[in-house]
Amino acid sequence: MKTIVAALLLCPFAVHAQAPPEFEVASVRLANPQSEEAFRQAYLPTLNVEPGTNLRIANLKLRDIILLAYGIGARQLVGPEWLVNDPINPGDIERFDVIAKVPATASKAQVPLMLQKLVADRFKLAMHKDVKSIQVYALSVDKGGLKIQPEAEGDRRAPGCRRVVASEANKRLSSAVCQSMTMAQFASQLATLAPAYFREGPVVDRTGLTPAYDFTVEWMTLQQLDAGETGPTMFEGVKKLGLNLDKQKDNAEVFVIDRVEKMPTEN
Repeated sequence: MKTIVAALLLCPFAVHAQAPPEFEVASVRLANPQSEEAFRQAYLPTLNVEPGTNLRIANLKLRDIILLAYGIGARQLVGPEWLVNDPINPGDIERFDVIAKVPATASKAQVPLMLQKLVADRFKLAMHKDVKSIQVYALSVDKGGLKIQPEAEGDRRAPGCRRVVASEANKRLSSAVCQSMTMAQFASQLATLAPAYFREGPVVDRTGLTPAYDFTVEWMTLQQLDAGETGPTMFEGVKKLGLNLDKQKDNAEVFVIDRVEKMPTEN
């Protein structure tokens, strides 16, 4: 017994949990005001970042940065209305730019933990987890088979989706050009791409697919469809990729916010 106590005294770190990994340096700033068109073209990144390079997040709401850090959907976040609900006017909520250097000695798996710590430090975020039976949208492979191709071997483009709006025969189709995206990443970003479609629950990946893919998904917003315009729904756009979105009840982790600030501390 004396030997064990002596060993612990000589090695004090043995009784402490390992400190969470951190970015070498990070900047969190208010994004510059942008036009509606620039907002529609916002880039939605993933955290598949190479060690020794920079993670760049541009023009994202705090809610979406939290969703990205924890890999969850919007309906899995419970918190103040100003944070979790979209305002009627997109310009009524602050957006942020983040540039953070990933240590060369880190692993890709540590990047989400680094972003979680950064948000906790700068926005004083504190949360706790719960598990609830809620409605989800299960993303699965269609019975006709997948219709998209894996990314090229050795592809080093930054993974993520770029949302754009293009005119087509007097109607405006929303689209997301996605590259190097896994199905798990795509599922977590669907609610950010088209939030009105997924107000009742999060999108969860049930495809069982692990490769990264390049693809484009196109859809009409619910506001356009309600106004009488015609075009594919998000569900139809996803089906063209050889995927399905089905409503079902499932147990899912819910993150409940205990504390958060609207603005970050100074860099």
